[in-house]
Amino acid sequence: MAGSQNGSTASYAVGPFRALAGPMLALAVVCVINVGFSLLARQQFDRNPELKPYFQHMLDDSRAQIVFLGNSIVERGVDDRQFSHETGLTATQLTSGGAATAFWYLTIKNVLLSQKEPPRLVVVFFRDNMLTMPEFRTEGRYKERLVELSTGTEPLLDQLAYFQQMGFLKESLTRYVSLYHLRGAIKSDFEYGVRDRLARMALSVDQTTLRNAIANVFDEGNMIPELVTQAQIMMEMPTDMRYYDFESQIDRSFLPVMIDLAASAGIRLTFVRTKKRRDLTSGQQPEPLLRYMADLRSYFDDKGITLYDYTDDPRIKLEHFALGDHLNEETGRPLFTSLLAKTLEPEIRAISK
Repeated sequence: MAGSQNGSTASYAVGPFRALAGPMLALAVVCVINVGFSLLARQQFDRNPELKPYFQHMLDDSRAQIVFLGNSIVERGVDDRQFSHETGLTATQLTSGGAATAFWYLTIKNVLLSQKEPPRLVVVFFRDNMLTMPEFRTEGRYKERLVELSTGTEPLLDQLAYFQQMGFLKESLTRYVSLYHLRGAIKSDFEYGVRDRLARMALSVDQTTLRNAIANVFDEGNMIPELVTQAQIMMEMPTDMRYYDFESQIDRSFLPVMIDLAASAGIRLTFVRTKKRRDLTSGQQPEPLLRYMADLRSYFDDKGITLYDYTDDPRIKLEHFALGDHLNEETGRPLFTSLLAKTLEPEIRAISK
């Protein structure tokens, strides 16, 4: 009887541990995977630190007095050499395709402010309401560029670009589970594998040939310009109205911090709103955007900052555009560069005193 009782007692003691064995093993596997992806993320950071020192080298080499911050709109629409020739001041671009305010904030903070002699004028090029959309262009391949510009931890970047839109569970997963944190990169790699590798295998061509063929087929020269413009207008109809509420967006954006950082380094900050293909047709700006731009201009006026707006400039015409909102290199870039050199004369005079 005693032996039977001892055996029963032992089975009861072992039972709970046996019940916990499965969850504990699963937890251990998740921890191992999480650590592995954490090391992978750190290796990627260590392997791709080139953007920040590249920008710093550009500034050191050019000794630029004027810096243009933007994205491919600036890359294709502004000729630095022509601008420097027309103004007599050296200018350079610190840009990346698809860059937005998170990228510009990090560039000001970690690149411009690290210079012994920061540029005297920084011109930020933007479209519509993107200045108060902190999470815009911060995932996927854009996130890789942000990592390259980061220095150690970036709590403000995390808070504004990622966490303030999340619930508690999603924020916890993003903070502490590396596999979840890397989901965008994993998704991009998978899509690339399906789209690119399988197509190359099926067609028996190399990567360059495939991409050139796709670019040739979808080149805007093969499209009807009026239909491209109409498609652009339809794509840009407002969907999430909160992004047009300037008062609610401004304090949760990078814009105030960008202004404060520039002021702390004695950098004059100016903003240029570029013309979009949509604006070739008059009256296409939605009413919420018009109200937003009026509030933005008032905000800049209070800060003593100048906003230059090319939205309704009749000198920029359809023949000056390439794909989407980009200007073409043949006529659009020379025209806009000359317009810009003339427009920025008050800023140039201010930094030349």
